[in-house]
Amino acid sequence: MKKLLSLLLPLVLALSLAACGEKSADEAARQTPPTLTVTSANACSVTLKSSSYDWTYPQGLQSMTVIACGAHPLDETSRDITPVLEMPFAVSAAYFYTVTLDFGDNSADSVSLRCWPSDAWGSTGVPSETVTAQRQDNGTFRAELPQSDGIFAVDALWDASSATYTFCTHAEGSEELHPGAVLSIGESEDIRKIDISWRSGSVNIYTAEQSAQISVKEESTAPLAESEKMVCAIDGDTLRIHFLGDAYRGSYDGEKYLDVGLPRELVSAGHFEEIKVETTDAYTIVGADVSGRIKLSTVGGDARVMGATCPTVEIETVNGSVGVVDGTWGKIELSTVSGAIELAGEAENAEIETASGKVDIAGALGALDFESVSGDLILATERALRLDAETESGSIYLTLPAQDGFTLDYETKSGAFRSALTEREGALIACLDDHATHYSVPALDGGAVSELEISTVSGTLTIDASSGSN
Repeated sequence: MKKLLSLLLPLVLALSLAACGEKSADEAARQTPPTLTVTSANACSVTLKSSSYDWTYPQGLQSMTVIACGAHPLDETSRDITPVLEMPFAVSAAYFYTVTLDFGDNSADSVSLRCWPSDAWGSTGVPSETVTAQRQDNGTFRAELPQSDGIFAVDALWDASSATYTFCTHAEGSEELHPGAVLSIGESEDIRKIDISWRSGSVNIYTAEQSAQISVKEESTAPLAESEKMVCAIDGDTLRIHFLGDAYRGSYDGEKYLDVGLPRELVSAGHFEEIKVETTDAYTIVGADVSGRIKLSTVGGDARVMGATCPTVEIETVNGSVGVVDGTWGKIELSTVSGAIELAGEAENAEIETASGKVDIAGALGALDFESVSGDLILATERALRLDAETESGSIYLTLPAQDGFTLDYETKSGAFRSALTEREGALIACLDDHATHYSVPALDGGAVSELEISTVSGTLTIDASSGSN
């Protein structure tokens, strides 16, 4: 027995020490801000620790505060130790780059970013530009950075704490670019349509402030031979731009970055009727108003309409992500196999189809037709809408205006429906058969009623009201 006890005692002691070590690690984690993971649109990420913070944490029945004062984000001594986030590429100063900020299980209450150009190292007096990050339903934050190469300080706030994290960015292809063809199109008022066929790199169509003519410019990471430069042609009222001439289509495999500037005066007058871009895997951004239609098609490249108002927007991708933000549109048609979709703005009618891509919508929609296999739909609408949605395993999360009600025809085989709004006074529930149920939830004073028709196989449906509902 003594021998057995002598063998067990070291084991018990070892387990006790391990438990203490684990507890100490947990306590240490609570005593400092959480790590922050920043992810770019091309799935690159960096994990950051805060060196400047005012952090309050519980210690028994008391609260303890720890303060750390790190160096200024632009301090020259920080240049070589600041984490670098790889961004997609540099297209132009008019483009904004999306990043996701994830604090793990300890999400902040609010987040903003201070932004400086990449050449500001050592100049701590240089003023910063401020960007506010938007909180997502899953607790992460999303921000649009104003440049692909820069220095950024993330300022995060909790209930009684704050922390600052610093990182810088570097864009793929942001090394010195070599000019290719540079053109200024005379008689620009005769051109009403832009038709672009591009392969790889980027296409950026923007509103040019100080120009009376359409400007077309390409750049590349290596010098271009004449046969490797783009080709432009005017066909009636259409400006056609091709990655290469027909005779040289297989002669260049590199990336080229195309900028097309449309004169502000013509854009404001609704002069341009159509912008059409077809690419293989180039990133496409359209930031100019069009009076007729914007149509973007790509295989692996991302496609984005940003700050551009247009009656009709059509975007089709295979695995590239889609973004239509900061504008007003009549009809939107978005289709992707696996790429994520973001829609934020005002639209009368939207049709969205995806196999597995996540769809995130915020704004004012009149009607939405949605079809998905496994992709989730997260929709926060600012007004009552008509929604017709069909998924297999994808889930739907719907947030309605606070005073609004809804009618819902819901059909599912094994999916669940969750909504506290069905407990509102006057709500009615009618089971139509084993798989179909009708719900009617009245609006409160000043509210409207959304018409919902949703069908799932196993996906979950959740309907909430925005904060402020009764």
